[in-house]
This record gives sequence, C-alpha cells and structure tokens, in this order.
Amino acid sequence: MKQNLDGFVVESTPVLDIKKQGLGTSTAASSKPPENWDSDRTEVYADVDASEAIASLVADNGESYPITTFPFVMGRGNECDLVLNGKGVSRRHAEIVFQSGRFVVNDLESLNGIKVNGYKIARVILEENDIIKLGEVALTFYSGSSQNESSSEQPVAKKSGSGLFAKRDEPKADTDDTFGPSPLKKMLTTTLMLMAVAMLLAAGYLYFNKTNRSGLMVAGSSSAGAPASANTSSGTNAPAMQGKINHSPEQSSSSDSSAPPSANSIAPPPSISMSAKKPVEAKRAEAEPNVTDISDLASKQSVSKPAPEVVKKPVSKPAPKPVANLNREASSAVSTAERLYLQGNANAALEQLRPYLNNSAVTGTARSSVVTANQDIGSLSDQFNQAQSAFAQGDKDLAFSLWTDFMSREDNLLSGRKSSYTRSITTKVMDEYVARGNEASGKNDYHTAYENWQKALDIGNSVAAKIAIENQNNRARQLYRQALRLEYVNAGKAKDMWREVTQILPPGTEYHTKASAKLAWYDKWGT
Repeated sequence: MKQNLDGFVVESTPVLDIKKQGLGTSTAASSKPPENWDSDRTEVYADVDASEAIASLVADNGESYPITTFPFVMGRGNECDLVLNGKGVSRRHAEIVFQSGRFVVNDLESLNGIKVNGYKIARVILEENDIIKLGEVALTFYSGSSQNESSSEQPVAKKSGSGLFAKRDEPKADTDDTFGPSPLKKMLTTTLMLMAVAMLLAAGYLYFNKTNRSGLMVAGSSSAGAPASANTSSGTNAPAMQGKINHSPEQSSSSDSSAPPSANSIAPPPSISMSAKKPVEAKRAEAEPNVTDISDLASKQSVSKPAPEVVKKPVSKPAPKPVANLNREASSAVSTAERLYLQGNANAALEQLRPYLNNSAVTGTARSSVVTANQDIGSLSDQFNQAQSAFAQGDKDLAFSLWTDFMSREDNLLSGRKSSYTRSITTKVMDEYVARGNEASGKNDYHTAYENWQKALDIGNSVAAKIAIENQNNRARQLYRQALRLEYVNAGKAKDMWREVTQILPPGTEYHTKASAKLAWYDKWGT
C-alpha cells in the first residue's frame, strides 16, 4: 500500500555514479553528480610497437593481443583497437586506460556490460591474471610486472622490463656481512672469538706458572750451594761447579778468602737449573751411555726385538648337509593313488599315500595334494561301504540315498571320471530312478516322474526311462496342437488344454514353454 505525502520527493540513490565517480567532499544533497576521482589527472596516451608493449590480453585459444596504445578500445567495430567477434559484444564495448600508474578497464555503456573475475562491474583496476569477459569472449590480462620480479639484482638501478611504462628497480645498498646475515651466525662467531681469547689466557697462565716454578727451583739450588761455592778450593764439588759458574779475573785471585761471593760471580738461574742433574737421571745415563733420546731407544728396541707376525689360519666351515626333498615322489604317489582308486582298489591307494602324510621332506603344494587326496579317497570309500552295507540289510532307501550322493561327489572330485565303484552300482541306481518315476506318474505327479526318468537317462542311458519320456512329450504335443485348432472356435477349451500341457511336462521343456506363452497372452489381452 503506497502513501504519498505532500512535499515528499522520491529520488533514486545514484549507486552506479558512486561506483564510477566516488563521493564528493561534502555530504550535502546535490543534483549534480560529483566529479570523477581521477578527473584531474591527464589520461596517459601511448603508441608503441608490439615488441615494447607493457601489457597484453590473451584469449582462450592462446592468442595474445599486445596493448600498444591508450585508451585501448575493445569491441566488434572495425575502428576498435581490438576487434572481437562473439555473442554479446557491443560495437564499442570497453576500454583499458593507464592512469595513476595502474591499468583500469571501463565499460563504455555496453548492452551486456563487462565482468572481471565473474563480477559485473562498470570500472575496476586490473591486476595480474584478471579475466575480463565481454559477452561470451574471455580475455586474460597480463602485465610485465610479474616477469620482472625474477630478474637479477644489480647495484645500479636499471629497467626491469621493456616498454614505455616499465618499472625500475631501486639500487640496493651494500650490506655489511662481516658476522653473517643471521643472528645464529653472529652468535657462533662471537662464541668462537670468546673461546680463542680463553685459550690465549689459559696458555699465558700456564706459561707464567711454569716460569715461577722454575724461578723457585733456581732459588732453592743457589741457597743450598752457597757454602760449597765459598770453599771451592777444598770442596769435592768444585770441579763440577767450575763449568757452571762464571768467574772474573779478580774473583779467581781472591777465591781462597773467607768473604762470600758477590752476586755478579753467580751465573744466572737458568744456567744453574739446566746443569743440575737428578740422581735418577744420572744413573739412567750411566746405564745407557749410548742412548741420548727416547726416539733412539724406541728405534733400537724395535730393531732388536721384532714384533712376531700373527698368521690367521682360515677356518673351514663344514658344508651344510643337503635337505631331502620328496615333493616329486609325493606328486607321483598322488597320481598312482588316483589310478588305483579308479581301478577299485581304495586300500592300495591309501597305502600309497601314507608314507608322505607326516613326512617333513614334503612341503608346499605337494604336501597339500597328498593330504587332500588321502581325505577324498578315504571318505568316498567309507561312504560306498556304508551304502553296500545298507543295501545288504534291505534298506534300499538309505542305500539309494548314499549311492546317489556318492556318485555326485565322485563326479565332482574326479572331473567326470567314473571309478569301478560307480560302474558297479550304476544299474541299480538307474533302475531305482525308473521305478520312482513310474510311481510318481501313477499318482499324476508328472513333473516328479519326468525328473526321475531324466536322471536315469543321464546316469546310464536307460531304455525304460527314454521310452517314458517320449510318451510324455508326445502326449503334450498332441494336446498343444489340438488346442491351436480350437483357439478360434472355443478359446476357453483351448486354454484348458494348454494348462494340461504345463501339468504334464515340467518347466524348461519345449511344449511347456509354448503352452505357457499362449496362456500368458490370453491373460494379458483377453479373448
């Protein structure tokens, strides 16, 4: 329900103008649409060769159309820069311009409009791989920006692509990579430097510690030898000390005096410490006067006492004993057992298989064949003996049941081959089937009678069964033909005759199938 108020003016919201032209700086209502967002910018005009095109459009068939001029007009008109032939394309459909460093596609008020990536728009900034659809024509937009990203870096700024508006790469400043670009590498480098400083400090500490120890040893030896040096003329150690103490001419003349020697008359501590020998070292030098170095001693010991060579004798391993394999003999025994059974000697067949039943030398398929053959022959023999025993006791029904089952099992196990056992009971089983068929026919159970006669015929080609089946077929054929003659005279009586045919013969016989078809037709279509 509409209600019109006085002074109320209905105005439409300029949604399309907002998308194309943007909002103005003032929020007040105005009848004049706001100016375009890029109206103060001069549209870039370019006209270059196809080889220097900065962008291109690729159709679905793979054909590329370079954008060599701006504005780049697309449509079906011959005056367009890109002439398109397709449904839904206007004469001047759309254009591509280059403004503010971006590619922009504009709809030139076409009838069907344009779609970019599936969205219908009037004006949009293009990105790499955008799909522009004009009617049924789809074009993919490509620019040179994605191809220039993989170019190698140079210290001097250079063009990354060809064309009028190719982007330029900014020169990168040289970076100081002294301690590596990553914090982990800086940490490792710092750790190594600290370890080197620690090693140097440890080496210096050991060196000064060793020097202090040698100074203490020299001081101790000089204090102990002072009295002896004072009495060099009378002491026994004077000759040994003369080569290690430096005497001046003035000191040599006054050596007999009781005054203590001056500090200058004593040699430096290192010369004294090097000349002093321990008793153990002296004894070792006397015991081995010709050995002056540990290396010489080791070489002499190696020459005097050569190391004995150890010769390893090869250990001979006993050859493995061959494992007996009776698979071939077992397979041969299975064949022999089957032949003996077919000849009517089941006991001999079982004896042939017995040595290989629990023999570990029989493995795999051969073992399985032996076990299966022993079970089959044993069960068939037991069943045949039970049937013979029942027949001897006068239980013909049990004997007949065991015989028929025995013959069926033997036929499956021996692939249709008949043994002497089956041939000995074929006549008895065949006669029993004929007798049962005749009994069923007397009770008007023609289907059961027909089946028993057919079994007798399959087992031993019984003449009596063959005659009975032919008589049944002839009777059914006569009834079927008689019903055909009465079909157009008395259809009801004809149908009764066809029903009798289906009662005489079981399903699957010729005239039972024909009579059933006639009855089905009449049931469906009527008289």
